Amino acid sequence: MDSDAHANEATRSAGLVHAAVFYPDMSAYLDAVVPFVVEGAWAGDPVLVVGPSATVGPLRARLRADAPQVTFIDACEAVRNPTRLIPALLDPFFTKHHDEHVRVVCESLWPGRSEAAKRTAVQTEALLNVAHAGANATILCPYDVAGLETVDVGNALRTHPVVRAEGREPWANRGYADPTTVATGCLEPFPEPAEQSVPFRVSGRPDLFLLRAIVAARAALAGLPHGRREDFETAVNEVATNALVHTGGPGIVRLWTQDDTLVCEVRDEGHLSDVLVGRRPIRSFDAVHGRGLFLVNEICDLVQINPRPDGTIIRLHMDIHATERQQEIVEGELWEPPAWSWSAPD
Repeated sequence: MDSDAHANEATRSAGLVHAAVFYPDMSAYLDAVVPFVVEGAWAGDPVLVVGPSATVGPLRARLRADAPQVTFIDACEAVRNPTRLIPALLDPFFTKHHDEHVRVVCESLWPGRSEAAKRTAVQTEALLNVAHAGANATILCPYDVAGLETVDVGNALRTHPVVRAEGREPWANRGYADPTTVATGCLEPFPEPAEQSVPFRVSGRPDLFLLRAIVAARAALAGLPHGRREDFETAVNEVATNALVHTGGPGIVRLWTQDDTLVCEVRDEGHLSDVLVGRRPIRSFDAVHGRGLFLVNEICDLVQINPRPDGTIIRLHMDIHATERQQEIVEGELWEPPAWSWSAPD
């Protein structure tokens, strides 16, 4: 069976189909995405669209009454931190519709994203193939080839088993790479801070109190608003505590500002056996394992988890000028992100 036949068979059968589509302009974007959404909606598939307003806005206007139930989410807010994509957006949607085939349009990498966010989006796209390998879902990921760098397009090919194009059946992508290999290497080389940063050693719980004070002072000096300052303290404390509890310590912490962003790095000698750490959803809010990093993902504007041969590095980014993300967590239920849903008129 040739590669096209393999891809076609995968599209028809149950299981994840994770496809990339490349567009040079808005017309090509709509030509690729509108039929995908409309066909799914009228087949009764739940459809989720996640993307920046620059593309989702025109898509919503173009669909009008052609798609009876489509949920749209602004990725500039909901996927500001790409590490949230799997546990906070896709997993709740897949779980809610566990007995149905679902369709997702997901544009997590767009022009203008920081280099750190783009690398993290690549890592997330790779791990999506692991986290939802058995999902009865078709995910279409559009890439703006006119606005993105060549390396971004190359990374899209490395993380998507299938490629789609207008007028052609989906085909198997020969450039697809092992997702675990991509995920554990795509953040390297981890760039050093632009400014000098003095490491702080966390060897025991008493050090955590001093660390919180240092983080609070540095966040205030950077101009982080009070509420987000407290959130950042909580996130740093959670990651530093994990370094002590799960590796026996010590953890090495550094803080710096770069491009209007406050960054905290926690480095330890622990080795991650779970490539999905930080991306697994929590099923209940009394869960012991996984809750900490789930909440860290909710707090921070960007979370980078970098497993290395000599240990693990986690970097937490907080945009100094960003507003607080509006969110609601309902105790005892999976959190479903705020979204605007639109129904076609009768």
